[in-house]
Amino acid sequence: MHDFRLTSKFDWIPDEKDHISLRYSFERSLDVDNGFLTQPAGSAANRQQSLNRYNSVLASWTRSLSSRQINTVIYQKNYFLNCIPAFSPNDPVTNPAGLAPGNEVRFPSLQDGANYRIPQRTRLARDQVRDTFYWSLGKHGLRFGAEYQYYGSDILFDLFGSGSLFMTEDFPTQNLFTGTPCSTATPCDDTDIPIAIGLKSGAPVRPPTGPFVHNNYLGLFVQDDWRIKPSLTLNLGLRWDGDFNSLGETEHDKACPSLTAASPNGEFIRNILGPHDSSAKYKNFGPRVGFAWGPFGLKNTVVRGGYGIYYDRVILEPAELEEVLNGRVLPITGFAGSSCTAPGGTAKPSLGNCSLTGAVYAAGSPTLASPFSGGSSPFGIGVNVIDPKAATPYVQQFTLGVQRQFGRDYLLSVDGLHNFGNRQLIPRFLRSLPSGVTSPFVDCPNGRDPCNIVDPASGQNVLDCSNPTATPVTPTTTCQQITDFQSAARTWYDAMLVSFQKRPGSGTWHPGFNISYTLSKTFDEQQDDQVSPSGAPTENPAIVGMHVNDLRIEKGYAVTDERHRLVVYGSMEIPWKLNISPIWTWASHVPMDSVVPGLGSGRLPNIPRNALGRQIPDGKALNAAVAAYNALPTCLANGNTAGPVPCNGPGDGTRLAVSCPVCSSNPKFGDDFNSIDMRLTRTFHFTEPHTLQFIAEVFNLFNITNIRGTTNRNYSGFNNTISSPTFNQALDTAGKFFGSGGPRAFQFALRYSF
Repeated sequence: MHDFRLTSKFDWIPDEKDHISLRYSFERSLDVDNGFLTQPAGSAANRQQSLNRYNSVLASWTRSLSSRQINTVIYQKNYFLNCIPAFSPNDPVTNPAGLAPGNEVRFPSLQDGANYRIPQRTRLARDQVRDTFYWSLGKHGLRFGAEYQYYGSDILFDLFGSGSLFMTEDFPTQNLFTGTPCSTATPCDDTDIPIAIGLKSGAPVRPPTGPFVHNNYLGLFVQDDWRIKPSLTLNLGLRWDGDFNSLGETEHDKACPSLTAASPNGEFIRNILGPHDSSAKYKNFGPRVGFAWGPFGLKNTVVRGGYGIYYDRVILEPAELEEVLNGRVLPITGFAGSSCTAPGGTAKPSLGNCSLTGAVYAAGSPTLASPFSGGSSPFGIGVNVIDPKAATPYVQQFTLGVQRQFGRDYLLSVDGLHNFGNRQLIPRFLRSLPSGVTSPFVDCPNGRDPCNIVDPASGQNVLDCSNPTATPVTPTTTCQQITDFQSAARTWYDAMLVSFQKRPGSGTWHPGFNISYTLSKTFDEQQDDQVSPSGAPTENPAIVGMHVNDLRIEKGYAVTDERHRLVVYGSMEIPWKLNISPIWTWASHVPMDSVVPGLGSGRLPNIPRNALGRQIPDGKALNAAVAAYNALPTCLANGNTAGPVPCNGPGDGTRLAVSCPVCSSNPKFGDDFNSIDMRLTRTFHFTEPHTLQFIAEVFNLFNITNIRGTTNRNYSGFNNTISSPTFNQALDTAGKFFGSGGPRAFQFALRYSF
């Protein structure tokens, strides 16, 4: 990783009433890391090189209108670019060499070759103006403010542009050209591993792009710090926030001029479901109240608390996904996998025959030597839409605590915190059309299974999706499912925060420190904060396969749930005018989710979300859950009739036998976080106001390996595929370079102030 940062600040005080500041910040980072992984591990060829560039200009003007009135105006403009070009070299490592050049090859345990999500690019430009007016009026400290933002973003995203091949095995088990076991006489290589399916981008324009979408944001607030009496201060406030375009109301989230005419940037789903109802944003009022009370005249004790409603900002990604995943911009072409004949197998060559003893490839069967030679058919990866009734997410927060000072230097605080989030965006399959809405292009078969949709301009029959014999028959029907971004998910966070502080003394060897401990529990109904990767539904595929009527959103432990967190920070001057500042962070392990490849990389339906390390503490408990799943009745092939819940299988009428090879060793789940960072500074004072400061920093001083992943994939950082022989082995480390808990790293800096 290469990271260059520059920050400069200019201050001008033209007179005693005015203060003008100008700040410019620039950052350019270039790093090489794993590409987006769906398999347990990625090869060197599957990496990506990411360029991030950030520019920001901020200007502020503070004017004292009187001894009791101050006004501050701030303007900021920033531009951000993230660019991930095609990586080189990106050919998979195969035996023999040279197979599937430029393609991605996915073995059950390894993702090799060119990553399926690159190249990609995101640009964001923002203008922001904020004005705050402060007025001291007797016992009242009043603040009035307004903020306006205008920003936009676009996206370039070549999904499956490299062509991805899904293999059935990590290593060959027999020679599929001779029908004999692997031996010296009939050796095996990677061409003897059958291909399950091949996927390639079928986009009419490569690489596919989404246009610049823009959002207007306005925020208004008023606040009063009211000192009722010396021992009691009351804080009262009211804020209104409104995003005018991010919830499916941008200049591009519009219905097509004609349903039957192909318009790449038109959203035909809007013709069917209608425009977004924007009335909810005008009700985004967030009241807040707080107090600080010195009880019973105790001078060194304060009781404090508060309640408030805080509205979240809606990112532009859902709007971008609605435009890119609109059923037209980003189609995918599927290619048939390998087919074999075998003694005791089906008469017609099939992929299933390839696993039988004595199997041989059928004539013309695709192999890694000619992977995309099979029959192909286009299919859509789904239509994304922001629900017409989606609204701004918000959080209600309640706090209550007490703080006590001991002597001159020591301070103890104990606080309780409760957060409840509501209307969080969550992508879900649409299973029924809204009341009063009908369409010949959408078929919702039974209320249990997801609705199907076809492009109205294609002339295809949507009834072929659930009933291929329906008249008129269109054998190449491109059936897609609708992912609806609903304001339906909730979050819960409860915590007790304890802090013990000592103020630093003057001179050497008089340290100051702060010890903070948090006991917390976090639940949510959405694996990510607003949307999931690529706009995919967050529903567990195994539960979708049970064909459940009125499918509820699943509540579970959040991926970031930490039961305990301890942070110890200190600062002290030592001889030679050096200042040393260490910080130690320790946190208990986060929970781990679990997946099974045979269930569409879903989770066993009798295991809660993110349960490993929580409800399921070890391998013994997991083995019991696996055995219970294997004993469940079989899931039905569709949801036309109600079936058993829970049930076994992917939902096509077949069963699935699951095993956990490593559970017999009774492994524990999760890894505690432990890192010590340290800063050393020396400041030289010249003629006022010139100073020069030398800074040396070390991150993760003892180079402790901390296992953590990323929130939108697998935050635990461990292989969570139950049936894998490498299950529960570490895959990723925390922090990366210069991040918290990453590999030991050093940083040196100079700071000149004048």
